[in-house]
Amino acid sequence: MTVLGVVLLIDGIIIYLSRKNYIPRKGLHDLRLRDIIIVGIAQGLAALPGVSRSGITTSALILLGVKPEEAFKLSFISLIPATLGAIGVTVLFSKHEVSQAVHSVSLSGLLISIVVATFVSIFFINALLRFARTNKVVVLVIILGIIAIISGILSGIAKGFY
Repeated sequence: MTVLGVVLLIDGIIIYLSRKNYIPRKGLHDLRLRDIIIVGIAQGLAALPGVSRSGITTSALILLGVKPEEAFKLSFISLIPATLGAIGVTVLFSKHEVSQAVHSVSLSGLLISIVVATFVSIFFINALLRFARTNKVVVLVIILGIIAIISGILSGIAKGFY
């Protein structure tokens, strides 16, 4: 939990710095291969506990000079190849479990799940776009980081680690 808190604090600092040091220079169409590789590396860092995938990719894009709203939208669009890759790896290495899961859910249940997930995602993406226009995101991430660090330390004390 302490590691999660530290990573959340670092994430909050990166988001803060990206907004503070933002100099609008380019749109999405101006991104070069180097920029895209940097964003891909940033997205890979989201595998660490506490790192927000959309937060880290948005921050990377803003630090590269992309307009914040475009950066946020690209962050959500970049979820598509990441998700497809995760699905591919899961199917490749867990064929039996995937087959059992597909057979245990009816086709209508699967379709309803997809439709509901799509609408809920669209709703929350729009809500996050509105929320991201404020600086409250940084405050929230830092508060969550501090809470996670304190929880981790208290848990460690309770278990006799400190």
